[in-house]
Amino acid sequence: MDSAEKLKKQEISQNSSPNSLLDLNDDCLEKIFSNFTIRELIYLEKVCQRFRSIAECFYKKQDLLEINIEHHSKEHIADLAERLGPYICKLDVTGWTKMINEFDFLPKVNDEPTFIDVETFKLLWLHCTKLELLIVQNVDLRDQMHLMQEMFKGLRVGLLISCQLTDEIGEYLKTAHELYDLSLERNPEIRGTFLPDLKDQLEEIYLSRCLNIFQGSTFGDFGRNNLKLETLTLSLPPKQRPDTIMS
Repeated sequence: MDSAEKLKKQEISQNSSPNSLLDLNDDCLEKIFSNFTIRELIYLEKVCQRFRSIAECFYKKQDLLEINIEHHSKEHIADLAERLGPYICKLDVTGWTKMINEFDFLPKVNDEPTFIDVETFKLLWLHCTKLELLIVQNVDLRDQMHLMQEMFKGLRVGLLISCQLTDEIGEYLKTAHELYDLSLERNPEIRGTFLPDLKDQLEEIYLSRCLNIFQGSTFGDFGRNNLKLETLTLSLPPKQRPDTIMS
């Protein structure tokens, strides 16, 4: 083969080689994109409409969104809610992460639950419309419950742990017709006055460190009349434990 033929083949080879990622087919791009995190995909999708379309394929495969308030900015939470919210069925939100001794019944004085501003939460509930499992830990939800009422409608499992909740939550749980597993642990203001309204659906309920749960007879009535209840978890300081929980 003379030098002219070699040069011609080199030119053909160079012309047929992709000059950029956009020259690759979708299968190749998907393999490349599979190496990126969701955060990185959100940045990549801003390059062009084609990149966004491919990134969308990965968003649709997500069923769980985990958010740590200490590590995610409000802007990033907004991006995650918009991109993944329509597809996920599980949401896990964590506030402060300092460990609490398992024998402590309340957070430390300086370990106040994280407050999430209303607008940030509104984005989560606006986009996360198919939730079946919700876990919120160490986040102050006292002023956020009204935003969650629509989301409760399809919820099957709700774990709202150390969220500064009161019995007002019962008003919003009235729409939670699919809910069968509820944890309200480490919410010392919970008294349980709303529990009788849920007696025909709850199968599991966790009320560890709910220090006022035995005030009045509401809790005893709930326990006696709830035929569906399979699991009940309680733990109180010895001085606060009644002699009889349910007769």
